[in-house]
Amino acid sequence: MAIIGGPVGRSRMPVKNLGASELCLFIEPYGEDYWLKPGEALTVGPEAEGIDVWFDTYASRDCITVWLYEDGDPTKVVLDYVVV
Repeated sequence: MAIIGGPVGRSRMPVKNLGASELCLFIEPYGEDYWLKPGEALTVGPEAEGIDVWFDTYASRDCITVWLYEDGDPTKVVLDYVVV
């Protein structure tokens, strides 16, 4: 189980692994993967401040796939993002 969302700002998305096994956070379009152990958390957001980012999120058993779009427009994929 993962928590998506929280009070970190509109263009940031926290992800926390509340499950008992590792969880993969997969970020497109580059296909970068981050593995969260139980209890670990990461936040995804744009590298540049001031961009209104919408997140398209897909969840499966042990993986969450995320796309970042500027202004929610799927033709404006955010390519420069940070994971902290």
